[in-house]
Amino acid sequence: TVFPLFNRPSFPSSSYGSFLALITIWIISTKYNMFSISIQNISSYIYKYVNSAVLAFDNQHQLVMINDFGKMFLNVDDNKQYTLSELFEISKEDSEKIFANVPLDNTHSNDYRLVTHTNNTICSLRFTVINDIFDTPYCYICFIYDLTKEEAMLDEVNRAKNSPEINLAEKTKQ
Repeated sequence: TVFPLFNRPSFPSSSYGSFLALITIWIISTKYNMFSISIQNISSYIYKYVNSAVLAFDNQHQLVMINDFGKMFLNVDDNKQYTLSELFEISKEDSEKIFANVPLDNTHSNDYRLVTHTNNTICSLRFTVINDIFDTPYCYICFIYDLTKEEAMLDEVNRAKNSPEINLAEKTKQ
């Protein structure tokens, strides 16, 4: 018999009926978690499939994590630790200034334009900081966007603006 519910007498049930009731209760209780997205799923998606480089630097400004696209884009060796100045054409002092200027409260973020060492690609870098419970920087997350296409389009537009042989209609179209 199933336990009495709300002062109603219990009723006889078969083992099949009890199993079906148990499965129904389990499905109802886990309904909200069946299709939930976990932090692990999101981070593994970012790590494997995002077409933008995502880097994590520790509080000593050493690269500790880079997603698959970033490894390919920056031509990074897994067994070597890198600093920002080893990945981009920037001095060590300027690299330290960038990390020092990342706001601890993440209210705003500065964009930096740097050129990679490996393929001379112009990139936009945006940093955010992850603080520990004492509000001390634990790590810095850097999102890198390839600006090569945008720079080429701007150069083409500037050339078109400065070119005397292109008429006004073509300039407007561009």
